[in-house]
Amino acid sequence: MSCKISDILLVSDLDGTLLTEDKTVSKRNMEAIRRFEQLGGRFTIATGRSVISTKRYAEIIGVKNPVIVFNGAAIYDYEADKLLWSSQLEDSTRTYLTEVQKNYPQVGIEILCKDKTYVISYNDIVRIHMDIEHLEYTLCTLDEVPDGWIKVLFALGHDLVSEFDTFMTSKDYQNVDFILSSVNYYEMLPKGNSKGAALDHLTKFMGANPNNVASIGDYNNDIEMIKKSMIGAAVENALDTVKQHADLVVSSNDRDGFAELVDYLIENFG
Repeated sequence: MSCKISDILLVSDLDGTLLTEDKTVSKRNMEAIRRFEQLGGRFTIATGRSVISTKRYAEIIGVKNPVIVFNGAAIYDYEADKLLWSSQLEDSTRTYLTEVQKNYPQVGIEILCKDKTYVISYNDIVRIHMDIEHLEYTLCTLDEVPDGWIKVLFALGHDLVSEFDTFMTSKDYQNVDFILSSVNYYEMLPKGNSKGAALDHLTKFMGANPNNVASIGDYNNDIEMIKKSMIGAAVENALDTVKQHADLVVSSNDRDGFAELVDYLIENFG
């Protein structure tokens, strides 16, 4: 590990990692970002959130670099207000969702496009999601949703996740991948897309060395990113499966674990 802080690109997950449980960025974590950047390091976010949902956090934090959104299915530059790259689900996905609605009418379904969110199956988890994040959405039928789907979010109770995953993976749906991104959210992404895969696009856009990436996360959708990083960290509240792949385990998201990672990077590469 011969690189310097100024060579490092630090990538952080948002929910459960950089954000506290009340969806804020702590003072210590904000100060850690500034300290890292002042030493020449570059910082950005990798999140499952949409372009719209991520925007206010990118502005609060003052992210200067492109951001991985939609769990790796797109990269957005908020300073330029421009989508740099995205992958899209194929038309066959409509058939898959018709089958899901028939077999699991209680599961909420959100279809995320670049600028809009369409809800074709509404439940309490979808309602809470929209209320907490103050998101605008269009409630409509599947046939009314335009093309350009970047990902599909399924909102369901934790007790249904295992059964639902078995159903989805048993169908042998083509050209899609599935990821559990939180206790209540199961996602369908274009095949081959993940936060880890998106690092290749991100480093290319930024002119960064892909071998000098440090990252931190807490859930299954962060594993590929953590595995691919020079230094991959997990917060204490992360799933055990995530910790198993991490080089470093820091304190929880409510105890400034992200700032501990920055301290580690400065101590070892400063």
